[in-house]
Amino acid sequence: MAEVTFHFHGELNDFLPPWWRDAEFAYAYNGPQSVKHLIEAAGVPHPEVALIVANGQPVGFEHQPADGSGIAVYPEHSGVAIEDAPALRPPLPEPVAFLTDNHLGRLTRTLRLLGFDTAYGGDAADDLLAESAHDENRVLLTRDRGLLKRSLVVFGYCPRSTDPRQQLFAVLRRYRLLDRVEAWRRCLRCNGLLRPVDKAAVLDRLEPKTKLYYDEFQQCGRCGQVYWRGSHFGELERLVVEVQSRRMNDDSYHLQPIGFIRSPLTDRLAAPNQGYEGAPDAWLEVDNALAAGLQGIAVGDEIIVVTWLHQSRRDVLRLHPQWNEANPLTGVFNTRSPDRPNPLGLHRVRVRAMAGNRLLVGPIEVIDGTPVVDIKPTLPEVTDN
Repeated sequence: MAEVTFHFHGELNDFLPPWWRDAEFAYAYNGPQSVKHLIEAAGVPHPEVALIVANGQPVGFEHQPADGSGIAVYPEHSGVAIEDAPALRPPLPEPVAFLTDNHLGRLTRTLRLLGFDTAYGGDAADDLLAESAHDENRVLLTRDRGLLKRSLVVFGYCPRSTDPRQQLFAVLRRYRLLDRVEAWRRCLRCNGLLRPVDKAAVLDRLEPKTKLYYDEFQQCGRCGQVYWRGSHFGELERLVVEVQSRRMNDDSYHLQPIGFIRSPLTDRLAAPNQGYEGAPDAWLEVDNALAAGLQGIAVGDEIIVVTWLHQSRRDVLRLHPQWNEANPLTGVFNTRSPDRPNPLGLHRVRVRAMAGNRLLVGPIEVIDGTPVVDIKPTLPEVTDN
């Protein structure tokens, strides 16, 4: 029996049981096994994986880890990139094309509405869906994790939500399509391309009021379905406006921790407010995949550690500094309180010791398990002449 230590990052945790999420955990297996097999046995479909790091080195799906290996697994858009990392799959087809299964009918329609090539698999068997996605070089969209794990599937994504609107925007963001919308160009029925058609050519297919009030028409070149800007066009316009609004005002940003603090402090309320108030030293454990970023840091250096104060309240805008009601009520941006909309902590510390991807730093007042989002050198004092 062999064992590896896994750490899955970001949205890959959605596929794991709660007790494995956002943490390192031991995984036992009968070897030898490829890392791809082990990742999928843990629950994560291979198309969702963008980067694998074993013992600090990027590896491909075929890698067979040694007993005791530490393996970090990252999703797309994690913010982690390693030079010369082996590609886990070919480049995404351009333009991207999709294949959906029978549980994503409404998502299929809205993707077509926005102009994206989206084939619908309907009730086709899983093996046929996997074969079609592979042969037609399409991204397979399905909530069936077992289907995504099929070896023929190269590109795939599992929409986490069951809400079609949320599914749509998840797909548009993942594949960077918010600014590639070309509405009113694909048939909602069969995915064929639309083309302008003279009214006279389709007159015999129109209802009396349509003949009276509309003069511009399009027709699907595949199935012959006729479209015009009737009552259904309002739905398209509203959707396009929403997509444009999301593109212009999308204010969601993702911070991926680069490591964590391992400290004897475990109670936030009992921890010092500042490092100089008797805070201890603590180990800063940097993710193995990012350890190369520590090059140049030496024992004795003074650095700034940027943390995400994960137990803070994010709805606080005014407070009494130092939690002392004798102090006047003050806007949170004029205090050093950890409770604030974006609870970043800045800690000026000294490097006491180094061991691989671990730095002993101090004094530092944060509690055990606090995420670290950045490390920066301090600047020498600047004197104005």
